[in-house]
Amino acid sequence: MRQYRIKYVCTLYDILVLCFILWWISSSFIFNSRVISNEQLIYSYTLSVVYVATRIFRSSISVQRRLYICIAFLGSIEAIIGWGQYWNIIESNHPLFSITGTFTNPGPYGAFLGIALLIQIHFAWHKYIAKQYMSLFMLLIVGLLTGSMFIASFSRAAWVALLIAVSFFFFLFQKKRYRYAGLLLLILFLFSSPFLYQLKKQSADGRLFIWRVCTELIQSKPYTGGGASSFAARYMYAQADFLEKHPNHEYAAKATNNIYAFNEYLRIACEYGLPGILLYVTIWLHGIYCKATYCDRLRKLLLIYLAVFSLFSYTFQVLPLAVLCIVLGAFQNNNSKFTFYAFPMRYLVIMLLLMTIIAWSGTRSSQYEKKEILFTAKQLYTQQNYADAKEYLEKAAYLSPTSEILMDLGNSYFHLQNNAKAEHCFRIACNMVPGRILPQYYLFRFYAITMRNQEAITLGQSILFGDYQLEGSIAMQAKTHIKRYLSDIRMQTK
Repeated sequence: MRQYRIKYVCTLYDILVLCFILWWISSSFIFNSRVISNEQLIYSYTLSVVYVATRIFRSSISVQRRLYICIAFLGSIEAIIGWGQYWNIIESNHPLFSITGTFTNPGPYGAFLGIALLIQIHFAWHKYIAKQYMSLFMLLIVGLLTGSMFIASFSRAAWVALLIAVSFFFFLFQKKRYRYAGLLLLILFLFSSPFLYQLKKQSADGRLFIWRVCTELIQSKPYTGGGASSFAARYMYAQADFLEKHPNHEYAAKATNNIYAFNEYLRIACEYGLPGILLYVTIWLHGIYCKATYCDRLRKLLLIYLAVFSLFSYTFQVLPLAVLCIVLGAFQNNNSKFTFYAFPMRYLVIMLLLMTIIAWSGTRSSQYEKKEILFTAKQLYTQQNYADAKEYLEKAAYLSPTSEILMDLGNSYFHLQNNAKAEHCFRIACNMVPGRILPQYYLFRFYAITMRNQEAITLGQSILFGDYQLEGSIAMQAKTHIKRYLSDIRMQTK
């Protein structure tokens, strides 16, 4: 029977990845109720297929080198697009940021530029060692173009990641002067940390607050986690609980709706518990450990860069960065190899395609079509079809809750004469974002309409004298309505 099978080789890294996938399935579908949307399920399956395909069709060093050259070239193209956006020649993909490249946010954009710049630095160094000065000159020009836009992207996470990756680049050499240069860069990072914090202090404080709330999520399910995509489903409720217990927290007035942990390691711990984070970190460390060959050295530096960037951002929720992480990990060449026999390649490819079709058909459940649910919920609510809107809003509040969804759900309950649930939703919305006036106003209006005058008066006075985020005409209208209500109450009591 063996003559009809082909010899394959797997590594310890493959086994670790398989263990993580099995735990991912167990945590998401066995130990917890499913919260992952169909879109995210397809996204995760796609990453798995990318890994399997990369391992099956193992690429030679020349192919890996071409990939790095391609990334370096794309980085320079992204830099040109960024400069076009800077000079208002090309439109940005984000209403609040002028420079995003082809990405939707300057954070991932800066991360990709940093990856391209690291590759360009690596190539330039080897051209310098080989005394190929013409190629070195061209790389320096390209690096200057990419590096200038890398700085202009204002992605502090990418800055830190590049600084640490370049310092490790020098540590790979045997000569002491190079290692001293690497040590100098690490010292520079330590001394520049306060400056980087003050550069965008409000953003940094926001991430520290999110990480603090993440610890509450981890403590609630330390061993199994909440399952895939559970961070987006659970975080805002955890934030509401935390701010209800700590109403005077320094960041309470600035809290906003959020679905990102801004730290991949904390997100993994929240979603997959202690076993998940241990496997995840082990995979990173095992992927970074490798032989110091030409391409392996660059692969190692890129993984270090991405590992550091993941401390401050959401690497695996940006498709290009996630695919690059998967491919770089699959490229690793480890001595711990295991041999097994399986069907020929053509049969494996057919099996993979069949599994893809089955997985695709299995995700076609309208209950987890996140985008469709959110769109339909908003449409039905706008049409004042509260009975049908309630069902979709409940699903939306389960998959990806925000203060707006809870307010709409509360209004739907109110119009359906379910006052207890309406008040509950309004209260949660208030606790999610205490610094926003609209949820507070919705709760005030609920008290006023249901003739709970004392509670309406207390909350109304609190809103009038409270310090809220600027919300323009909405805040003005809300305060005008509250003043009119309080004035009418005073007239009635005279």
